[in-house]
Amino acid sequence: MIDARFEYGTGVNLRRLYGVWKFTEGWGLLVGQEYTPITFFLSGQVFDVDAGLLQVGMAYGARFGQITLQGKLGPGDLKIGAVTQNTPNLLFQATDPATGTLVTLQTAVESYIPKLEASYQMMFADNMSGHVFGGFQTVKYYIDNFDGTDSSETINSFTFGLGVDLNFGPMFVKSQGSYYRNGAVAAWLGAGGGSLAAYSGLPSSVTSGFASELPSVVNASVNDVNTYMAMLALGFSPTEQLTLEAGIGWLYTNYDAPSGASELDKNTRLKYYLQAVYQMAPGVFLIPEIGYRDFGDIEYTGFAADPKEDLGSLFYFGAKWQINF
Repeated sequence: MIDARFEYGTGVNLRRLYGVWKFTEGWGLLVGQEYTPITFFLSGQVFDVDAGLLQVGMAYGARFGQITLQGKLGPGDLKIGAVTQNTPNLLFQATDPATGTLVTLQTAVESYIPKLEASYQMMFADNMSGHVFGGFQTVKYYIDNFDGTDSSETINSFTFGLGVDLNFGPMFVKSQGSYYRNGAVAAWLGAGGGSLAAYSGLPSSVTSGFASELPSVVNASVNDVNTYMAMLALGFSPTEQLTLEAGIGWLYTNYDAPSGASELDKNTRLKYYLQAVYQMAPGVFLIPEIGYRDFGDIEYTGFAADPKEDLGSLFYFGAKWQINF
């Protein structure tokens, strides 16, 4: 038996296209582009095209091409996926022996092993579950050195986390925490100010002061990036037509082995929201929402003139309407 799904977005955007070969009872093999195994949608935040606290509190593997084994194992669901690698351009620098200045080096990428992700969601009851997840990616970069020789550097990325989705009658509690090592390399996190502006509503005037979450390599020393995230969503449904939800997302990043006079050391971000989901008719929803984005402070090491920079904040209020056919 084969199940399939096709989902197409506006602006020539292929979102989901996959098929599942169900080779035995309760087990299948998914092939195509779909949300990766580490993705669990726990927040209903609608700001910025249904941001849902993704990558600012909640883990997000995005939609990638993959081959994923999935099925029932004991009281829960297991997913193990081989996912298309993400291979961004990283900054490789070395000190020029002639001038004594840092110069950007040319690199090439070797990518043979797919990104690996796995998750297990255990059901405690019909409306209660817990989940654990993890992922690993390794990418080798070949470097052109000043003396004409080649060298290489391997950048490893990994993540792990856990969460719960608990429903108590008209109330629910959803929470998740996760850790990342070089998470932006594997596309589990935003890759810097530009992507943060596009995804989280950060004003473009602020992005110039935001350093990348990608690691850098200076004089063969890798400045690895460590990221911690957590989120909490609370909800209450006083009637069948109305659900109230509040949520908070937190992200903290620090950088290993600073190598320069003004290296980024730390960055913290927060996001809050409060919404009401009103079902006007079957499949017709109106969702007013109010929220606040604190883009946090970035702190530098060895930069006495201005060791901390405030990236500002954003307050928003709006509403979303949605019709499900």
